Formats: sequence, C-alpha cells, structure tokens
Amino acid sequence: MSAFIPQPNSTPPSASVYELVDAAAIGSIDAVEALLAVRKEMGAEREHWDGCELGALTSAAIGGHGDVVKFLLNAEPAFFAKVFSKPRPGWGAEAFDAAAERGSVEMLQLMCEAGLTTDPRTGGFLLASAHGHVAAVEFLLVSKVSSVDQLKKTYGGAPNQFAYSSAHTKAGSRTKCPTALWVASDAGHSDVVKVLLKWGADVNSVSEGQTPLGRAIAGDHGDVAEMLIAAGGKADAPAAKKTAKLDIGKFSALNLKFAKPPP
Repeated sequence: MSAFIPQPNSTPPSASVYELVDAAAIGSIDAVEALLAVRKEMGAEREHWDGCELGALTSAAIGGHGDVVKFLLNAEPAFFAKVFSKPRPGWGAEAFDAAAERGSVEMLQLMCEAGLTTDPRTGGFLLASAHGHVAAVEFLLVSKVSSVDQLKKTYGGAPNQFAYSSAHTKAGSRTKCPTALWVASDAGHSDVVKVLLKWGADVNSVSEGQTPLGRAIAGDHGDVAEMLIAAGGKADAPAAKKTAKLDIGKFSALNLKFAKPPP
C-alpha cells in the first residue's frame, strides 16, 4: 500500500507520484532520482507534486533511509526550505517526528540544514525523550529547535498523541500534555532524565494528575526516582486550589437594592 495520503479536495496525482513515495519508503535512491526527473518534465502538473515530495521525505524518514532523506533535501532545496522556514500548519511535522522517534541525529541535522528552525508541532522532542534517544534530545536542545519544557501543539483539531485522558476527569476532557521530563521518567530513561534536568526542566510538571517522580515510582524506576528527588521532585501533585463559596450574608449586609423586573 502506498504511504502517500492525498490531501482533501486535491487533484489526484499521476501514478508516478505514488511511485515516488513508495520508492522513498523502500530506500531506493535510483528510483527516487528517476521519478524526480519525470516530475521535472511535467511542469504543467507541478502543483500535484508538492505534497508528494513531502510525502516521500516522510516515508524515507519513517523507513530510516537517511541517504534518501539527504538526496531529497538536496534535490529540492527551494521547496523544502519553504516547507521548513514558513510551513503551513503541521507541514514537515511527520518527517521530523519520524526522525526524532528513531533518534536519528543524522536526519534531524539534515532537516535543520535544509531550513528547519523549530519543531513543526513540538511533538518530535517528546518522542525522542519517550524513546530514550539521548543524543537526539541533546541535539534538539543544543540546536534550539526544541525547548526543555515545551508542550505538544495540534493543528486543525488533529489528535494529540501526548494528550492524556484520565478516568478521574470528565468524559472527553484532557489534562495538560506532559513535558519531555514527564514522558522520560514514565519510561525510565535515566540518561534522558539526566540531560533534561541539566537543562533546567520543571521537575514537578503535572500531567494526568501526576508528577515525573510519581510516574517513576509507579514504574519502579529507582535510578530515575533518585535523580528526581535530588532535584527537588515531589511524588504528589500540588492540590488544586479550592474556589471560595459565595457568602450570601455579605450581600445582605451591604443592603443592596435591586430593581424589580418589569411585570
């Protein structure tokens, strides 16, 4: 099955468009190069290819084909510079997230060199942290593509994979998205936790009504728990502030006169 997903209300692309995405997915540079050459001969259909080129990059990143990622970025520098520097909502996010989830510093660096200056949807940093990719986490922080306590954004109502729901919240409601420290502590990735604390991560950030230390303890991650405690981590989330009840007596004491409603 093709990895390319046509955009709503778009004109169906030619077979070569799908072939380009499929070639990138299996890591065939020769096929990708040949199909890009076909694209250049189809000037009249140029607009049909924009999403496809991005789809090819995403497929290559998902497959871990760094050589194809590099080839595509070098073959279409102007297009990808536009995607990464002034993206449409979410453009480039899937490719970036795939590289971050794999922990591929090589692919992340290639995208940065192509013009990417910030995590398109701020989810890649959380993915790298959740999967224990300390080198990728450090690269994203040093390059300033990500910030240590950033939260994942969504566009156009897209589902947020880091928006946790709880049995203790109202049906359909969502609690605050976790930080990178929260997900790393939850997964027990001590190396990532150490880096994040060094960069000043909020040790008591709360999601799902729990702190990073609470998640580390729940997962029996003793080494992580020790680091969090040393950094001032608390096992329990701060109690929610209670709203003061309205004191009707105070209103009576003011002897306020209210206009009667019309008959």
